[in-house]
Amino acid sequence: YGKNNIEFLAKCAGIKVLWIDTGAPIPQFATGIKLAPFEFVSSIKNAEYVFTDSFHGCCFASLFEKNFYVIKRKYKGYPAQHIRISEMLELIGMKDREVNSCEEIKCLETIEKERYFEANKKLEQMREISQKFLEDALK
Repeated sequence: YGKNNIEFLAKCAGIKVLWIDTGAPIPQFATGIKLAPFEFVSSIKNAEYVFTDSFHGCCFASLFEKNFYVIKRKYKGYPAQHIRISEMLELIGMKDREVNSCEEIKCLETIEKERYFEANKKLEQMREISQKFLEDALK
């Protein structure tokens, strides 16, 4: 899964790694500390870098404008599960933050603030479309 590579990159950058238990029934993902939902969100908000394989981790990392990488999780029996992450990254112009494994990350790259400015504009447009859809549906 590339845990050693993340440890190596963090050591080179002088940052601490916080491994979070996803609660997944798959043993390789059930390592690390267990966090309540607000602690999970807070840990992402206060992180310098975020490495995640979860949709919610990806969403919060982008909302908090963090430097992040999304590692494609290998879902047995559910190959389409990762599609929502890929589509969201595509919509906000951050598809390059998606990697197949941690070994693909050779150095910790930062995300320029201008990219988040553009991503936030796209998110706002999507919120407006969703809001209008809900308002029309409830008439």
